[in-house]
This record gives sequence, structure tokens and C-alpha cells, in this order.
Amino acid sequence: MTNFDVENRLLMEDGTVKTVHLIGHAMQSSSGEPEFVGAVMDVTEQKWALAERARLEQRLRQAEKMEAVGRLAGGIAHDFNNVLAGVFAYGEMVLDEAPEGSPLRRYAQNVLTAASRGRELVEQILAFSRSQRGKRAPVDVAPVVAETLELIRGSLPANIRLESNAPDLPLVVLGDATQLHQIVMNLCSNAIQAMRTGGTLRVTLEAAEFPGEQALSHGTLDPGRYVRLIVADSGCGMDEATIVRIFEPFFTTKEIGQGTGLGLSLVYAIITDSGGAIDVKSAPQQGSTFTIYLRG
Repeated sequence: MTNFDVENRLLMEDGTVKTVHLIGHAMQSSSGEPEFVGAVMDVTEQKWALAERARLEQRLRQAEKMEAVGRLAGGIAHDFNNVLAGVFAYGEMVLDEAPEGSPLRRYAQNVLTAASRGRELVEQILAFSRSQRGKRAPVDVAPVVAETLELIRGSLPANIRLESNAPDLPLVVLGDATQLHQIVMNLCSNAIQAMRTGGTLRVTLEAAEFPGEQALSHGTLDPGRYVRLIVADSGCGMDEATIVRIFEPFFTTKEIGQGTGLGLSLVYAIITDSGGAIDVKSAPQQGSTFTIYLRG
């Protein structure tokens, strides 16, 4: 007699897939034929409920982590800003007193350049800590995206082609135009950096509607109307381990000094706080596609 306790997925006649739990034992009858004694239970709903619970717990942990890091980063940034104020003040005083062409003048300029970089970092950190405080108002996304792409075109490397597509009709969301600009700029900048040897950057804007809940790689959408922003590149792509972590604060795959790891964290915070979600598809050497859903 052989005992069995297994789960299997079955394709039903109507096309649905069921998860069943089989438990029992197999033995040989008196006539030598195999016999199976046991039970078959449909555990599809239980499996779905456990997966949904795990997903919600993961979203809660991510939200709590983002909130805690945002508060910490904001406090540190304000204190660091006060330190930088003194560096700027004394650096400018030294620069004013230093003779033209002297080493001292060059040193003072280097000090002010480094301080300027520090200020830019502080501004990024403060933007991250304030990402959930934007003023909400109806915003037509298309003009914001068009304006941002014009800025990007001005500094686009010659070996990268930018393709954009958007409908003529208004695509209105409840949000903040400045934050929408930050989303597009961050996603496009990352895409460009992923195409060091050249490629194509595609930005698509369109309307979307979901009659039921929609699970994505990073978040879940409630039923309703959305504006879908797609930023796709033909760059180096990412593996699964990287995709899982890309929205973590201060996580970056760039070389030291090349990035703060706050850009995508800021994007994630803005979108999820407004009721949207993100879907990411990528593979090594096959490019990346970020699909952003903004609540209409």
C-alpha cells in the first residue's frame, strides 16, 4: 500500500484552472488490479486567499519602509542643508578674496562645485521625503509628457532614437504636474543610461480601463479608468533579482558616484500614493519596459 498526499493543477472544460489536493492511498485489490482510496478537494480559493494575503503583507511592509526612510531622509537632508550653507558662505568669501589664476581661487571653486553637488543630492532626498505631499488637481498628462520629452531631446545622445506616441484626446488624472514631470524624467533618464551603445527609447501614452482588479509586478490596480504611460528601452535589461529591488530607497546598479538610488523610489512613492501601480518587464540584454498606471 502506498500513501499519497499531493496537489495538482487541472485544466477544466470551461478553460479555468483549478488547484486540487489529493490524499489517500493506493493498493492492489484481491484480483491484482490497482485501487485508489482517498479524497479530492478543490483548494483553489484557499490558494488564492493565501497568495493575496502574502501580496498585501508585502505591500504593507514596502509602504512602511518607504515612510520610515522618507522621514529619516528628510531629517538628515535638512541638517545637511544647514551644514552646506556654511560651506557655501565661506567658499564664496574665499573665492572673492583669492587672486585671479591663483591655486587658492581654483581650490575655492572646487569647494563650491562639490557643495553644489551636495545641494543637488539634498534636493533629491527632500523630493523623496515630500513625494506624498504633492498638491492634487486635475492634470492633462499629455502636455506634461510632451514638455518633458522636449527637454530630453535637447540632451539625447546621437546614437539613441526617441519615439513617442500619444492620442489627441485629453488624458486627465488627479495629481501634481511637477511630480508627473519627475516620473517621466526619471524613467527616461534611466532608460537612456541603460543604452550605452545606442538604441531606441519609446514613450507611449494611452487610456486604459479595467473591469476587475489587476495584479501587476509592483502593485495592484482597483477596477476603474487609468492613464497608461509606457517607457521602453532596448538597453541592457535587468535580471529578476534586480527587478524585485529597483524601487527600494538608495538601491542602485550604477557605479559609485553615478546615482543616489532615489529616482525610482521617488517614482514608486508618487504613483502608489495616488492610487496607481507599476508593471516592470525586463530581461538581461533584452531591454526594459516600465508601464505606469495613473488613476483617471
